[in-house]
Amino acid sequence: MKIAATTASPRTNVEFWQEKISRNIERDLRTEAELTTLGWSVIRVWECEIKTIAQREATLDRLYRRIVGDKPVHTYIPENVGTPMAAEPSASYGKSGL
Repeated sequence: MKIAATTASPRTNVEFWQEKISRNIERDLRTEAELTTLGWSVIRVWECEIKTIAQREATLDRLYRRIVGDKPVHTYIPENVGTPMAAEPSASYGKSGL
C-alpha cells in the first residue's frame, strides 16, 4: 500500500504517529483483503488526487472507466418529464404514487 506523496512526517510525538500510521496501513490492507474475499472490488481514492478540479475530473474519469469500462451508459426518459435519468422512476420498484 502506498502512502500519499504529500504526507509529511510528524515532527512531534514521532513514535506515536509512526505506530498509528502503521496500524492504519495494516487495517486498510486487512479490510481490503476481506472485501476482496467477499467479491468486492476495492477502489481507493486519495485526498491528494482530488484537490483541484482537473484532478477531480481525471480521477472521476479513471474511476468511471474502471467501474463500467467500455460499457455504454443507458439513460431513461420517463413519460411527461423529458429529462434523462440515470435510474428508473420509483414506481418501477412497486411503490405507486411516489
